[in-house]
Amino acid sequence: MVQQKKSLENKKEILNRLLLIVLIITPLIIIPYSSDYFYFPKIYFVYIISAIMLVIWFLNREGNKPDFNSVEKPVICYLFIVIISTVFSVNHIISLYGNFRREEGLFAIIVYIYLYIVANRNYIFSEKPVKFLLFSATIIAVYGVFQYFGFDPVPRDLERINWSKRAFATMGNPDFLGSYLVLILPISVFAYFYARKNIYLLTSGLIYLSLLCTMTRSAWLGALFSIAVLTVYSVIYGLGKKHIAILLVIFVIITIVMNNISSGKVIGRFFTIGLDFKKIVNQAPDYQKAGAGRVFIWERVLKLISQRPLFGYGLETLGIVFTERFYCDVVERYNRVIIFDKAHNEYLHIAVTTGVPALMAYLYFVLNIVIKAIKNVGKNIMIIPLLCSVIGYLVQAFFNISVVSVAYVYWIALGMLSNITIGVENV
Repeated sequence: MVQQKKSLENKKEILNRLLLIVLIITPLIIIPYSSDYFYFPKIYFVYIISAIMLVIWFLNREGNKPDFNSVEKPVICYLFIVIISTVFSVNHIISLYGNFRREEGLFAIIVYIYLYIVANRNYIFSEKPVKFLLFSATIIAVYGVFQYFGFDPVPRDLERINWSKRAFATMGNPDFLGSYLVLILPISVFAYFYARKNIYLLTSGLIYLSLLCTMTRSAWLGALFSIAVLTVYSVIYGLGKKHIAILLVIFVIITIVMNNISSGKVIGRFFTIGLDFKKIVNQAPDYQKAGAGRVFIWERVLKLISQRPLFGYGLETLGIVFTERFYCDVVERYNRVIIFDKAHNEYLHIAVTTGVPALMAYLYFVLNIVIKAIKNVGKNIMIIPLLCSVIGYLVQAFFNISVVSVAYVYWIALGMLSNITIGVENV
């Protein structure tokens, strides 16, 4: 009995370490001179580590049948609906494997959910892995800052060779770098508030600077919301008003300096959020241009959802369907053919590709975790950074897309959050 218990503990520790490898190593992976610098290399590495985890689980399984707990059952329901959607997909191959340089087909979704379950069952908190995570994130952040200022040691592919004044680092796109940094920033900030070590003040400042260098408004909104929530919680639980004030002053200074360097572009872009919202509300003549053209996409995606609401069109098939239905609209609007393969809103994208029931199952799953976490913050303040990371990601997801270079971080964060929450609920 003792030996069996020790074996299970060893399995848990190994799986936890493999999760940390995914979080720390995967974001750094990039293969220059290949057909896909950023996306396939990362998801392929995640597949390999996930396969190793599966072997370890199989060799050390506790029973013959998987026993899903209350927080896992909703995501299994979501996966079941996604699988049915894939059966009815307009293109089965794409729905299984994903598009080139997207790679987010059914296999990727299965791995995301598997990583969530592994994290939910096996995450073990300690400060040392946090240091490695922030070290990895800081390398990426500094690389992004260098890119913004015109220095990029990695040879660029043809798609990105002329990109300037927007950081994308190892994520392949400024929007994706922004969503990654939104997930990491609250962890770094909380580490500074909690441990009160200047190294975390440095990492927070560099990550925030890189976030500004992305010039991604959705990420800025997500970060603003998550840091505001984190600050409120930090004040409530007495994590040090002095350190909170120091960090906020540093952030303000960084913002002012970056705004001056960018000739007012930082503040200017931020205020366009309000202007775009006003255009939409007032139905201005050019309101479809709001959100960098997102409203144009959203209106048509809503029409597609209404035509096939139950199981959608299949994972990764939006580009096919959107082009077939709205080819003339796109050419008239942009004077050229553009393939819109993502809805630029994760929630609409889930609905249009896998159906409204899938969206409802996904939202129930995520909100269930978030609500449980909020209710139990007082029992363990280590819930705060992960809760704020998830909240920040959910906010920016309203204007952004899920992508394999970032999504696995989000799903693991969800698993870690539910792990800590369940731990305090059962005390």
